[in-house]
Amino acid sequence: MRKLLGGFTALVLAALYAPIAVMMLFSFNESKYSVRWTGFTLDWYRKLAGDSTLHHELGNTLILAATTDHYEVANRGDEMSFTILKQTRRVLADRR
Repeated sequence: MRKLLGGFTALVLAALYAPIAVMMLFSFNESKYSVRWTGFTLDWYRKLAGDSTLHHELGNTLILAATTDHYEVANRGDEMSFTILKQTRRVLADRR
């Protein structure tokens, strides 16, 4: 049963990651349409790096991520401090 489960897991992971691997491979393709391999190039990445709209959107994404992370850390810190306070009160009450 374990071998069957391991085989099924490997099959599912292959089905999930194979399309990503193919896309990564064809991202270096020279052809405009990734139907067949015509040669190796980095032109698509040069165009991507030169896109000013992408730079602006990446900046927005980083600002949003930093803000969200700061907010979550603050909220989790509050929850954690309340939990620690509650546990401390229980320990002190048990000692009495």
